[in-house]
Amino acid sequence: MKTKFIALIPVVGFAMSLVPSLVNSVNAQTSSNTPQQSEELKDLRGAKNADWQQADDNRGTVKGPLLSRYEEKVDHLQSLIKRIKSGQQVSSDEIDEALKPVVP
Repeated sequence: MKTKFIALIPVVGFAMSLVPSLVNSVNAQTSSNTPQQSEELKDLRGAKNADWQQADDNRGTVKGPLLSRYEEKVDHLQSLIKRIKSGQQVSSDEIDEALKPVVP
């Protein structure tokens, strides 16, 4: 079990290193969004970064299923960001649900 967790550390580290570049690319492409979409994107990006930061800050305790929940949530947030950027409609309920914190 320890070996699997140790093997995940580089993967999580690599994924976290991509976050700033992803955020910058999202920031560069949001200029054509409506003010509401821009606010939604800002909230989603903030939540995504906060989740990564929380997982990183608690490296010793965030593992196994909890780490998977953080990864799934970040993936879901990124998916919502892409949908909004592409002009697809995303319900406010779906955004509200995505902004809920990961529960240990």
